[in-house]
Amino acid sequence: MKLLEQMGSSTKHRFSLQDPNSVTAEDGGKGTWTMIYDEAFEVAMDDFVYLAFSKFTFTDAGMQNNVSHCGETQIGWYHNKERTKWGCYVGKQIVDEHSKPPAPAAHKVSQGAPVLALTSFGSAEAEVSREQQAMSKEARTSILSSWLDAPDQLSAPEAAKAAPAALAQQSSDDEPSLETPADYEPWVPKSAGFDRPMEGNWQQSVASALNFLQLGWTATVYDKFQGKTPRELNRYAGIRRKLVRTHDQAADAADMNPATSFLGVSMKVRRHTVSTDDDSLDWRNKYGKNWITPVIAQGDCGSCYTISTVHMLTARNRIRSGNVSAPAFSVSFPLFCSEYNQGCDGGYGFLQTKWSEDVGLIPAHCAPLTENSASCDVRHGCDLGAMRHRATNHHYVGGYYGGSDSDNIKKELVANGPLVMSFEPSEDFMYYKNGVYKSGPHKIHQEWEQVDHAVLLIGFSKENDQPYWTMQNSWGSDWGEDGYFRMARGIDESGCESIVVAAEVVEESSNSILDSFVARHSK
Repeated sequence: MKLLEQMGSSTKHRFSLQDPNSVTAEDGGKGTWTMIYDEAFEVAMDDFVYLAFSKFTFTDAGMQNNVSHCGETQIGWYHNKERTKWGCYVGKQIVDEHSKPPAPAAHKVSQGAPVLALTSFGSAEAEVSREQQAMSKEARTSILSSWLDAPDQLSAPEAAKAAPAALAQQSSDDEPSLETPADYEPWVPKSAGFDRPMEGNWQQSVASALNFLQLGWTATVYDKFQGKTPRELNRYAGIRRKLVRTHDQAADAADMNPATSFLGVSMKVRRHTVSTDDDSLDWRNKYGKNWITPVIAQGDCGSCYTISTVHMLTARNRIRSGNVSAPAFSVSFPLFCSEYNQGCDGGYGFLQTKWSEDVGLIPAHCAPLTENSASCDVRHGCDLGAMRHRATNHHYVGGYYGGSDSDNIKKELVANGPLVMSFEPSEDFMYYKNGVYKSGPHKIHQEWEQVDHAVLLIGFSKENDQPYWTMQNSWGSDWGEDGYFRMARGIDESGCESIVVAAEVVEESSNSILDSFVARHSK
């Protein structure tokens, strides 16, 4: 605050943020707000938009641990909607003791206990059927667990061939349980070591084990993952969202249930929607045309959030203009230039759409993405074209963080084009080849950390009565179904329906902010 006071005169505003996303000001003004994961929030009030990250302080000299101060913000930014007035601000929570709600009764949750608001949906008969299916799945899971917990048996290939055949004889859906054969020999080792390169035959054994579970999709082994360690694959799968503890939480940490992110909470806890619309959509073949940018490979750069965002904006600009040949926008430009994210170390699709609205978009040929890209550079003298483009109306589907569901996602996808969808991939997702993906019930490596991965949602349909979403990944066209994959729809699989980002594209005759920014970074 002292830093801001030294920069000149300041004013104070008092806003009241209410659940789920409404804001009121002291003068009666009204607006909206949203969280951005658990790290930041954006407030739109009257003519101004405010963005700030929650305040935190490091607790060690090596800056590896920190404590969050949830009632305060770091220095943030604000501007008017015309982008002609800019400034900095800090926010602080003010609690009115007279209107402060009573403290909730003390409640301790045992280690690992699930917290559920709703326990069931549908008829009793449906629950019985579901219970039988769960028992069968649990039995198959226990067998996989035996494989994963067994000593290394890779030196005995005959066991690897015999085990699936022996177990397959008992894989009937009508049986409530499965028995492990007396002569069963485990064939998947306990672990390849989280920092030890995985050999191809080990990965093949995992793929075979996943296929045995009959999850509705096929697993395979990819050459690009050969020789990588599980930790490297973990980073490849997405960006870790490490929740920090508040002062109060730190004191009671021993009695707390392990924290999970919002994505880790089942959709059934928050809402339950049923869609009866069985139509299909694929923006690769809408109106007989392909509106989607080709699949690219992100490599070791954690850029999935930017790739999916820019591919969304490119597709939506083409749909808006009716021109499938409209130039693609640059991925490298927001990836390495945005102050709101961390480049190859990760970020948020929401903040990339906001930055693309605050600053603008440029053609891909002016800042091409290459293996050597690492800084905010724009080709000197590159022609940006006669018109300027930037994002507009950036928002979470549903109006706020956590406001999306399968129905409003479908409506937005049909009406305006592709979306940015985030989810928490399990380790088995790395083995996906084809089919409708549902995460397996067992961790291949106990060290696997929860991460977030962003992809481009381009359509939906149904296969054998299984609704699914169609998405473009950023791991190259040699992964999955030519770079794409399908994921179960309507059940918030892997948290995919929890936070979905949208934005439009506006074409303008001029954009002085963009032109000035490009001039400073031209080389």
